[in-house]
Amino acid sequence: MKFTPAFVLSFLQEQFDTRSGYSANKARKNLATAWDWGKSFIDGFSELGNPFRAVRRFPEERSPRYIPPEADFWQVMEATHGQDKIMLTSFLHLAARRGEIFKLKWFDLDFVGSQVGLMTRKTKDGSVRADWIPMTDELKKVLLFWQENRPHKKSEYVFTILGDTPSPHCKAGDPFRYRQHVMKTLGTKAGVKHFGFRAIRLLSASIQYKAGIPISDIQRILRHQRPTTTDLYLKSLGLELDQTRKAVEVLSNRGPAKVIPLPAKGRSLQAGT
Repeated sequence: MKFTPAFVLSFLQEQFDTRSGYSANKARKNLATAWDWGKSFIDGFSELGNPFRAVRRFPEERSPRYIPPEADFWQVMEATHGQDKIMLTSFLHLAARRGEIFKLKWFDLDFVGSQVGLMTRKTKDGSVRADWIPMTDELKKVLLFWQENRPHKKSEYVFTILGDTPSPHCKAGDPFRYRQHVMKTLGTKAGVKHFGFRAIRLLSASIQYKAGIPISDIQRILRHQRPTTTDLYLKSLGLELDQTRKAVEVLSNRGPAKVIPLPAKGRSLQAGT
């Protein structure tokens, strides 16, 4: 089978028609990356240009990502106890990704320097990078408590599976990998609309933005390598509307310019003279 640009276009067009422009573009990006990898590391791989990059991106219609109201998050926190509550606190205070929290180890916590090292692969070349984030006083307090009271003290991971019933895939004391239904369960228990771990990262960015934190600081907390990524990230949350609203509000209550009558000819501008 020859992967010509025409063949690739036909495949991606089907993705666009049956799924969405976002799905088609995601497939295009992943397959283009796979093609580049094959060309670099597989002997005898096609010497032709990357056919996936030859196809233009498809238009996307994407609504702003869902950010739970802050009150909903605190309702969930009220309905949560033990390790889950400490985990959600960590997600909010660190604006962390799911995998970063699941893989967090005790030696990543610097209680003396009040900072947390988050290991991420969100780099240009896919390598692992440690990003150090300030540890708030509240987060430090709950993590120290958990260090003393966790049931699996031999585990190097901060958050571990607590169940006593082993399974073919995991057992008590192992780090989490998925936790697909826990947030839905907690949301139902709290009586709020379901949101996931990623939404807490979005909420953290939203709270900081609305508090007037400079985008450059939010970039460092989100650990984006480029400021344009943070700008696009905030726009995807619909937060740029707040700034746009502030910009147009300066036009309010201005009205027509007032006409100031000039004094009669021969009279001074000073009243009574």
